Amino acid sequence: MWRVVGVFALVGWWLVALAPPPGAVLASAADPGEPGPLAVAYAEYDLGATAFQPSGFPSPVELLASVHYPRDLTAGPYPLLVLLHGNHAPCSQGDRVLVTWPCPPGWQPIPSYRGYDYLGQALASHGYIVVSISANGINAFSNLPADLGASARGQLVLRHLELWREWTRTTSGPFQGRFQGKVDLQRVGLMGHSRGGEGVVAAALLNTQQRRGFGIRAVWPLAPTDFNRLVLPAVPLAVLLPYCDGDVVDLQGVHYYDDARYAQPGDRAPKHTILVLGANHNYYNTVWTPGLFPASAADDWTDFVPNGASDPHCGTLPGNGRLTPAQQRATAVAYGAAFFRRYVSDDVRFAPLLAGDAPPPASAQTPAIYVSYHAPDLPLARRDLNRYLDPSALATSQVGGSIHALRLRAYSLCGGAPPAPAQCLAGVPVEQQPHTAPSLVPRPGLSQLRLAWGSEGARYRLELPATARTVAHFQRLQFRAALDFADASNPRGLPQDWRVVLTDGAGRSSAVRVGEHSGALFYPPGAVSAVPKVVLNTVRIPLAAFQGVDLHDLRTLEFVFDQRPAGAVLLTDLAFASVGGPQDLAGAAASVPPSGQPGLPSLVAPGQAATVAGAVQGSAVALPGGVSWSLSVPSPPEVAAGTQAVAVLTTTWGVEAFACWPAEPPQPVRCTGRTAGAALQRSAATVVFGPGLTATGVVLGPPPPPAPPPLAPALPARPSPADSPPPPAAPAP
Repeated sequence: MWRVVGVFALVGWWLVALAPPPGAVLASAADPGEPGPLAVAYAEYDLGATAFQPSGFPSPVELLASVHYPRDLTAGPYPLLVLLHGNHAPCSQGDRVLVTWPCPPGWQPIPSYRGYDYLGQALASHGYIVVSISANGINAFSNLPADLGASARGQLVLRHLELWREWTRTTSGPFQGRFQGKVDLQRVGLMGHSRGGEGVVAAALLNTQQRRGFGIRAVWPLAPTDFNRLVLPAVPLAVLLPYCDGDVVDLQGVHYYDDARYAQPGDRAPKHTILVLGANHNYYNTVWTPGLFPASAADDWTDFVPNGASDPHCGTLPGNGRLTPAQQRATAVAYGAAFFRRYVSDDVRFAPLLAGDAPPPASAQTPAIYVSYHAPDLPLARRDLNRYLDPSALATSQVGGSIHALRLRAYSLCGGAPPAPAQCLAGVPVEQQPHTAPSLVPRPGLSQLRLAWGSEGARYRLELPATARTVAHFQRLQFRAALDFADASNPRGLPQDWRVVLTDGAGRSSAVRVGEHSGALFYPPGAVSAVPKVVLNTVRIPLAAFQGVDLHDLRTLEFVFDQRPAGAVLLTDLAFASVGGPQDLAGAAASVPPSGQPGLPSLVAPGQAATVAGAVQGSAVALPGGVSWSLSVPSPPEVAAGTQAVAVLTTTWGVEAFACWPAEPPQPVRCTGRTAGAALQRSAATVVFGPGLTATGVVLGPPPPPAPPPLAPALPARPSPADSPPPPAAPAP
């Protein structure tokens, strides 16, 4: 029936206010790195050193893992988190190492999987079952397959998930029913370190491609490789990038974020990067950290980077910016817990931190952390002004307005597909340009706009057409940016800055300085070998900061370069955007523009409602990677022609949404689309027409899908790199 539900519409991982106050700032979150309230227990399981044979891999591998879990399981089922380490020597004897598997007599397996016990302890205290799996058998031979073991790692993750599906249903297995009914496999999060990062991305893709049925809600590649340029849409993603990484020295893992941003239209999954200054590669694993394990531990920056110890930031000179191992692990606990609690457990208190709207928490033990945030591709969540993907972006915006570059000494695209140059900083090594770092797969890097100025009157202006002038329902203006350290007009050590000016239809303007709201335009530190690096981070400016302009009738957006005499920067992803969840926006007052306002659908007045029996009816059909939905709902008399409603359904993945066909009264409104989660037998459905007017009902789901096919490699074969297995003293990522 029709019913009044206030001013909120459930959309994917969101509960988005249809019209929050302009530039509403989200409440500060609790500190995610603080220990949780639950006592934690520990266990291991070991099914044998050759218990699993990944498809397409030259050798069988072990099924061995540690488990941190709440000691009292009566409140379960609990979400499951799976952690996967990266490439490292598999066997040791004293301080010697051996690359083979299984380890021969007299040699012991190196317990790389125990290197994340600190994460398991912290996360389990907040109500997670945390499984850290061993991959030594893959590491022994991972340089033999063309994909360097990415598919095998993904298959290994899924095999462990299959074991947990059995153990949560029966009393079989090593735990003899301890976890029966206590594991929620529709709330799964994955973390992979180094090559393990590529492995968990592969696992999420295989889970979708092969319909494995696990509810993977969050994927966290930590200091990852991206040899195969895998693209993961439709799953929330956070890539942690250690600035002083001496192993994955080019920070190529940033491609996961860059490549997925616009890969799938309508992608509702947010994406994040977390850049940690002073962090190296190995300290995130205690077994790989010198002094904590006798064999194959290394300070990767000083040991692998030529003259790395002499760098003023990443090196060991007095006054350096390095993090200690304990400080570095604290950043993983804080941001890893925030990410999993936000997307696996729907705890929206951590949305501001992950979007960069809140400073690093005290538990992270460093303020030198910068993030990027890509909002879901939904009308209420993001309006792209310029994606900078091809040369047309120099003259025309994503919304169709004209663009003017005035008195700029450089204005061009770089880094993306030809004819743009492959690198943005000419003559600078690729290790210092992560967004365009090469991989095994020949693919363009991130397309960026290079702007440079050096005279008065320099500015960059976008005209907003009538269909894009209403922005009051967004919270912030955002873009990704980085200072071009190779341009001599940027003084070493000093940040860049400029003014952003919004002008409305009455000619009123308001200006805000970027530096008042973001530190993303810092001069990147370091001077030796692979640093400084150019890494784009997101600038987010609250629209509430632009006082005195009508956010229902904006006409132009300008960057005015008058805060520094000269400068050069790289930009991409210019948009109006919001971030939020039910608790963030629950107190937001409605400020919906009048019906027919350009840029928004026609909306009924708040408080109006109608009653129609059996409003929402429909069906669902299972497809590979999701569900196809078809809904029908009678048009209420209050809804004007052309109104575009939003259909919201409950799936095994949670609440998901898609747009309906524009209303054509008196014909029923039709809603068709696809969602990523599988359909429930009876799925709650809501069609939202505007504030105060929704339709509700139940949609019958499809019959259960057939049993999934046997796990097979889903990654393309790629040429092997020139370097074969690395020497044990300097293991590959």
